[in-house]
Amino acid sequence: SAVRREIGVLEAEIGRMDAIIANFLKATRPERLQFKEVDIVETVRSALESLRGIASDRRIRIEFRPETERRFLFADPQKVQQVIVNIVKNALEAVGNDGEIAVDCREEDGSIVIRVADTGPGIPQEQIPRIFEPFFTTKESGLGLGLVIAHRLVKEHAGDISVKSSAGEGTTFQVRLPLREYKLKFLESKK
Repeated sequence: SAVRREIGVLEAEIGRMDAIIANFLKATRPERLQFKEVDIVETVRSALESLRGIASDRRIRIEFRPETERRFLFADPQKVQQVIVNIVKNALEAVGNDGEIAVDCREEDGSIVIRVADTGPGIPQEQIPRIFEPFFTTKESGLGLGLVIAHRLVKEHAGDISVKSSAGEGTTFQVRLPLREYKLKFLESKK
């Protein structure tokens, strides 16, 4: 009957809302980070490897050009990988098909700087301040939580994340993670 159909639709919708709320809570509830010495170049490389399949399906080239061979920092390797995966996934969606994502990794002023630049349509200036807000998304589907999670994880590593973009010009995300100071602070707090 029509009523039963309506109830079915409502139940499905409630299920979907539950999933959204559960995802959101998981995204906003900090987990304990597992800090250790991490080879940042290897960590970025393995995050990119996990997305090569999706990229090649969409004929998107991912170029990784680290300017440093191996560089260790004190971090949670899984969380740093998640940051890179979330940013690159975002870039893959922005580019659509047939494009390029260039990732580099360098040392600058006592920090490791990772840049992810895509050849997508860019982000209109007025939207840039909002892209790290929960549920702000320009996509048809998805919750807009990927960048929120990336932002939170970078902050938990005492780093920062920024974005430069203009419509029609592509977008560059930059993640900055401190090399030494954070380790010293962390070890001090353990005493």
